[in-house]
Amino acid sequence: MKYKFLLIIIISIFIYNCEKETIKSSSLSDEYVRKLKRSDTVEDVFYKSAKIKLNLTPESSFGYITDFEVDSVGNFIIADGWMTRQVYVFSSKGQFLKILGKRGLGPAEYQTPVSIEIDKGGNIWVSDYTSNKVIIYDDCFQFTKYIIFKPRIKYYIHLNSKGWVYSYLGQLYFRNKEQDLIYLYNTQGQLIKSFAPMLNEIRNVNFSVIQDGMAIDKDDYIYEMSPIFYKIRKYDPEGVFIKSFPRNPINFSLNRKNPLILNGPFYLERGLIISQIKNRIDIFDTEGNYIISLPFRFKIVSTKENKMYVICESEKSEEIINSNPEIICYELKI
Repeated sequence: MKYKFLLIIIISIFIYNCEKETIKSSSLSDEYVRKLKRSDTVEDVFYKSAKIKLNLTPESSFGYITDFEVDSVGNFIIADGWMTRQVYVFSSKGQFLKILGKRGLGPAEYQTPVSIEIDKGGNIWVSDYTSNKVIIYDDCFQFTKYIIFKPRIKYYIHLNSKGWVYSYLGQLYFRNKEQDLIYLYNTQGQLIKSFAPMLNEIRNVNFSVIQDGMAIDKDDYIYEMSPIFYKIRKYDPEGVFIKSFPRNPINFSLNRKNPLILNGPFYLERGLIISQIKNRIDIFDTEGNYIISLPFRFKIVSTKENKMYVICESEKSEEIINSNPEIICYELKI
């Protein structure tokens, strides 16, 4: 009995030290973490700051959102790179404004505008995978230039605060093949280096999905997650691996015959990393410390500052395909 009591004390001390270390290494204050951990629903953490019905016309009826950005005045820039293969601009109230550029083979034109990014100057970068180029439009939606990439561009484009250009491959089927997922280019489109190798856990999975899985925080650290295996990897801006998390997937395992498609990671400037698994979101700090899981059925399409944008979609649908889409903006309230 005495030894059992001693063992309980030792275990308690070990758990206390682990918790203390987690708080000490966290990028968030202890009080803020406690507030988050007391939450039961997304509404305890976020409030709905906007709910916008997009005013679709025959000209603006897109089919599939491959990327979604919000510019400095609140306009929604929506890329449908696979179905209509165009980029649409809507006002913050949901009014259709215009199609950005057009389909074609010219310098200002695209064929598969899969991904979009907005730089610090408000310029809109459109990644056209088929044409192997990025087309840049200014904040008035006028064409300025295009960049041809060598070797060819991947699917999703990201820019950090210094203007460094990253291209994310997504998760393609490469059985037993070494393959990096993130590529760093200079502003002339020349490859500097690649990193974030495909995980060993999924190299033999006979499954393919093209989906973004990369986020950059305000300090230019990179977070990457395969859409079919739950491990977030953190890198510095030059691609040096720092850590991965969570240590053990939380209520998640890989089904090799029918992989569950993950969504994210997403970054909020408060210092939070969000990943989405089916009908829930998991929240971490930027050091990879798990904070809480919350039920959430809408699919996140973008985050900006401390706002999270989601598309309301049919509960029966597995994709972001909606003939009358509604955007909800959730904003941090704690």
